[in-house]
Amino acid sequence: MRAVVVALVGPSASGKTTVSRLLARRLRGRWLDEAFYRLRPTPSLTWSSEGGLWRLERSLLEEEARRSAEALASAESGIPVVADTGFLDPVTYTAGLGVLGLADPATVRRLFERAHELAGAGALGLPDLTVRLATTAAVRRARAAADPEHHPPALRARHEAVGRVERGPIAHALRTALPGRFRTVAAGGPPAEVAARIASSVGAVLPLPDPCRAAGVALEAVRRATVRRRAREGNLKRGTLSPRPPR
Repeated sequence: MRAVVVALVGPSASGKTTVSRLLARRLRGRWLDEAFYRLRPTPSLTWSSEGGLWRLERSLLEEEARRSAEALASAESGIPVVADTGFLDPVTYTAGLGVLGLADPATVRRLFERAHELAGAGALGLPDLTVRLATTAAVRRARAAADPEHHPPALRARHEAVGRVERGPIAHALRTALPGRFRTVAAGGPPAEVAARIASSVGAVLPLPDPCRAAGVALEAVRRATVRRRAREGNLKRGTLSPRPPR
């Protein structure tokens, strides 16, 4: 049986990098840095057009496919893998932007289509276990303030807004579509203790029989959830779901 692949996800400054490194050591496995820091040159996280957003998220998604392949190869050789962020994160983040009206639906749709292509070709898989780190906004603000290089102040509000969508309707959709593959762990304490709590539950996780097929299921669940949420948000803005009828 192959080893497991675990990914840690959560809002910016939730402790993913620190905890994932510690978890990899505890499991005597391999740690994978997030896609953003693997790209050369490191891309800008701001854009001035929909084309710029598409190019950014597509490049991140293609790197996620490479990370996914590396993770599975290591796991097949018996080495556990812990990834800093999940392999579908460019899609869930862009879907969150779409819900918030910060990305054109066409851009979101194109990214979903590309992700489905990669998964269908066996090039993009889902981790065996995805762990969301739950922290308070106050903890994240303090951590971000202490490390402005990795948590630029200009991006914090956007990251927080998208994070609410990712840990709300998106997380619910993923837990429902793939029971037992998505968990939430409180991460406000010492990182070593958080890593220990996660490590204690990893042994009960069985490898996915088909990580790429599971990725396709997850993508469809996210797509449906965000389409519903975007429609709901649009109705709220128009007042059709307001508790008071529009005048």
